[in-house]
Amino acid sequence: MSVAVRLVAGALCLVSASGTGLAEPCHTDVPKSAVGLGDFVSWERHFEPGKSRRVPAENARYVRVLFRQRDQSDAAWTLRIRDGEGRPIQSITSRAVGAAPFWTRRLYADTIEIVVESEASVAPVESLFFQVMLENPLTFYSTKGPKPDWSDVYDRVDDAGGIVEEFEKRQAESVGMFITAEGNNLDGVAAWTCSGVLIADRPDLLFLTNDHCGGLSEPRWSSSVCEGNGIVDFSWDGDAVSRQHQCRKVVTRSSDLDLALLRLAPAASDDAAPLPASFAMNVNEGEPIAVIHHPSSETKKISRNCVARIADVSETVNEVNDFAYDCDTEAGSSGAPVFNVEGNVVGIHHTGHEKTAAGQCDGLNKAVRLDRIRQFLQEAGVDP
Repeated sequence: MSVAVRLVAGALCLVSASGTGLAEPCHTDVPKSAVGLGDFVSWERHFEPGKSRRVPAENARYVRVLFRQRDQSDAAWTLRIRDGEGRPIQSITSRAVGAAPFWTRRLYADTIEIVVESEASVAPVESLFFQVMLENPLTFYSTKGPKPDWSDVYDRVDDAGGIVEEFEKRQAESVGMFITAEGNNLDGVAAWTCSGVLIADRPDLLFLTNDHCGGLSEPRWSSSVCEGNGIVDFSWDGDAVSRQHQCRKVVTRSSDLDLALLRLAPAASDDAAPLPASFAMNVNEGEPIAVIHHPSSETKKISRNCVARIADVSETVNEVNDFAYDCDTEAGSSGAPVFNVEGNVVGIHHTGHEKTAAGQCDGLNKAVRLDRIRQFLQEAGVDP
């Protein structure tokens, strides 16, 4: 039986990794769970050669399907996907995939028809899940006001925070949205998104995000979260280039710092990675900063008009590991890089507004300090 569940965006962004323990998020009139985005549906089907199947998705923003090659098949095959008008929109060959499950690209069509061409006597390919992404409502709980102070990086019409400069757009290219899921047909499937940043492109593609993006509680980062379902999309902007990358391995992680380093691989031959971000030094009190992120799993946003808060910070800030700042963020922003005015990374966002012991909202977001990030990466053999 197919199981459809709500796709949640950044539901884990409320976890605090401060050494003083978990702090309660500030109360607002919106739920703290996450933002419903669409459906993640179990769809176990064998694809016999020459027989087509249609994905039952209507009124979708896009559809993706998760496949895997069946172990008993040694014959070459080609999987062809067409839209409702019969136009080819993606082709995948057995030469391009391995033993691990593989996702299609984002397929922008309400009707998807799939057929496998092969001389195999048995079905060489099977589907596991499909994901239907819908337009999502926004709810805000880590913003300075009822309307978020951020701009769409690439949408010229959305100039809420002023025109986005070209150098800011170049910064944004290294930022990606991590999309993953975990579960089964019996218990249901949970899915979520986070933000993150590419920090190295050779010899491996390395992506830095929050550790809590690997799951709500320990044990985090099960094989299905990374190798099975994990995708990093560097072009979540409605553009023609996909730049989707599959999560291949969790290189290292720290629950204390709330950091995880992932090794990526392109999902297709033309999914070229962006240039990695560069690092600066620790941020100073009052220094202007910006966050580039995917709040509520939306397209890339840039939050500006904000500064670092180092002196006289709230008791909710673990000053050994974190610094505070007043940029607007949201569920789904977890793992986003914090940039200085030169375009260099000075921290990694990991938790939002919290309540003090007196019950007051601190109005601050928190990011992992750069010196702690450098130490984390150097212990993994990476020199940022």
